[in-house]
Amino acid sequence: MAREKKSMRPKTTHLERMFSTHAPLDEIRRAEQVQEDHYFRQLDHELIVALREKRATEIELAMRTDTRMRCPKCGDPLADMSSHRGTIDACPACGGIWLDKGEWEGLVGPKEHGWLQQLFAGLIAFK
Repeated sequence: MAREKKSMRPKTTHLERMFSTHAPLDEIRRAEQVQEDHYFRQLDHELIVALREKRATEIELAMRTDTRMRCPKCGDPLADMSSHRGTIDACPACGGIWLDKGEWEGLVGPKEHGWLQQLFAGLIAFK
């Protein structure tokens, strides 16, 4: 069997050990600095995430307020206009009138059947 070679280090004297560059306090300071850097990195990350969430909610709120109740034609805010059967949305800038779902039926009455539907209803009633 081959003998394993031990690494040979030069022997140090008492004076060399006393004035060595290796200082245990420096290692402790470096370890503390690493912990401190990690702490502040984590804190910065949490702050950035919180700011991004806050910014996202602000953007969403601004989009809702800027796009809600706007005229599809010119983009001006719509104004509520009262009629004898309810309120409708009117644009003061271009004069357009915009109806929500069901408002047309409220203004003109229930939806009438088309001619084809009336024909089939008449045929069924004839039998």
